[in-house]
Amino acid sequence: TATIGVAEQPGQKSRNMLHVLTLLLLVFFVSATWWRFGRNSTDRQRQDEKSAFARLQTACASNQASATHSAIHAWLVFFPAANAGYSKPSTLSEFARICEDKQLAAELGRLQEALVTSKKDWQSDALLTSLQDIRRRINKQVKVQSKAHLAPLNP
Repeated sequence: TATIGVAEQPGQKSRNMLHVLTLLLLVFFVSATWWRFGRNSTDRQRQDEKSAFARLQTACASNQASATHSAIHAWLVFFPAANAGYSKPSTLSEFARICEDKQLAAELGRLQEALVTSKKDWQSDALLTSLQDIRRRINKQVKVQSKAHLAPLNP
């Protein structure tokens, strides 16, 4: 008896495997991209800001200048400067300038001084107080801006 079917072309299996592999890679990259960029919600960002500030408080409590410096930069990722018409600060001095807070600027200067000198007695209490005040002020501004509505043009 003869079998009726389509004869396989030479190399057909390897081309089919190449198509399957390409499709699997495409699915992997789309999934990875969605996981990295597409799943962030406002609530998740708020939680991330809270945990970043908690890490900043922990670093300040340890009075370690290096850990505090890193934690401030990690928290600054969440700084809502764009809402106030500024770009996100990339340096601590730019952050202090945007906040218009002389006490914060002085404390950040002391932090940077502690990073470059061999002083081991740096204390973070005043810096943490300034950062907590700034954070409260920022959160208050964000709440006010989210509640503000434009009046109708033609009442």
